[in-house]
Amino acid sequence: MSKNILRLNAIYAVTCMLLCISMISCVQASVMLEDTIQLTDGINQQSPSWSWDGNMITYSSDQAIWVMEHDGSDQRRIYDSMVWEGEPCFDVDSSRIYFASENVGPFSSKFISIHVIDHDGKNRSQITENADKRAPAVSPDGSRIAYLSKVSGNYDVWVMDTDGSASEAITDAQADESSPSWSPDGSQIVYSLEGDIWIVDVDGLHPLKLTDDPFINDEPAFSPNGYLIAFSSKRENNSDIWIMNANGTGSLQLTTEISVQMSPSWNPDGKSIAYVSNDNDEYNIWVMQLNDADSPIDVNMQDGTGEDSSLADIDNGLISYALENPIKTIAGILISAIVLVFFLVKRFMKNI
Repeated sequence: MSKNILRLNAIYAVTCMLLCISMISCVQASVMLEDTIQLTDGINQQSPSWSWDGNMITYSSDQAIWVMEHDGSDQRRIYDSMVWEGEPCFDVDSSRIYFASENVGPFSSKFISIHVIDHDGKNRSQITENADKRAPAVSPDGSRIAYLSKVSGNYDVWVMDTDGSASEAITDAQADESSPSWSPDGSQIVYSLEGDIWIVDVDGLHPLKLTDDPFINDEPAFSPNGYLIAFSSKRENNSDIWIMNANGTGSLQLTTEISVQMSPSWNPDGKSIAYVSNDNDEYNIWVMQLNDADSPIDVNMQDGTGEDSSLADIDNGLISYALENPIKTIAGILISAIVLVFFLVKRFMKNI
């Protein structure tokens, strides 16, 4: 009887070990950060946004609109009117760039409006008037623009045609919304409100809070395949880039530097994210290369709170280490399993 029990114990131990390895392998197959590359080397480089073919990035610097190649080469200022300009984004055919600009008129109050220029900086046209309107985001079909408007006294999310006509509000919270971003199919807009990420249908119906935690979550951006949302999150007095599933489940931290990481913008190929970092003391544009970002985050092992129910009693630091160091984790499990099997076999042999 004792020999059979020992055999069963050995089989059980090995089976558990293999199951743990399989679980860690699944984590490894999730989205992983492969590399980070600094593209600019200046002062206060902000708001990166990709062209829809992924060949160029537009951004703001020195209160002007700039563009560069996807690898950071050929950086050039294409528009500067001597007032603040920022928050640029490409049209869907990459021929034009929408941006926000400060209006300073001789007989009017100062406000921010949305403008458009050709990709070479020519043919500027102002498409909004009056109250502050900013943060343009072009819809996937190129027909509409989501933006922020302060016409009601605080910033709400609005949409309009690309010429500034047919504008309508789709949110009306009492606090400021920010950072609107379209879903790839154009049916929804994700945005931030009071430190949480929200999503709403483009007609303003069915607003849904995707995050509900004590942290400041901001600047959401849909991945090109619609599975994921990248966002910045301030935790422990530091902002990093995170991703979560489009329905708000799961979450994965991509950057862990002590410096500030913010303003994520997906490359249309879904394999990299441009973002802003002050890792070298000044705010510059960086790009992170991703692996396996073509599927949702696996939450099969998570409960409704987003915590892994099978690991609920394990220190979060160990979980983070496993996620960030899957190869070392698997190696540790293998070594532990070998030692365990050795002692089980040794004990088994003594009882023969």
